Amino acid sequence: MRLRCQGHAGLDSFDGSLSDPNGIDLFRVKYFPDGIEKPQKNQILDSFATARDSKKFKVKSWTVCLPIDMRTDETEGFEGWAKLQAGSGITINEPWGALHIRR
Repeated sequence: MRLRCQGHAGLDSFDGSLSDPNGIDLFRVKYFPDGIEKPQKNQILDSFATARDSKKFKVKSWTVCLPIDMRTDETEGFEGWAKLQAGSGITINEPWGALHIRR
């Protein structure tokens, strides 16, 4: 896995080669320790859109990594949004929350 500096074309960490025509597995790290309200949700959605629309690399899968486990309403909202992105051709993985990261 390769690490990038924050803000570099939506890349925090990825697995694969940026030149691979099949795409990379992208991990987007967001530090929202107090939950996900509208501004944080918008940052997550904007991060996905930036990566999806990149002309420098193709995304095969996308995972947002958070220091918290999402509440039920946050999870439902994320799952609904992810279904709407099916046409992007990008696999949107279940978020990595606190429990996943600690493992």
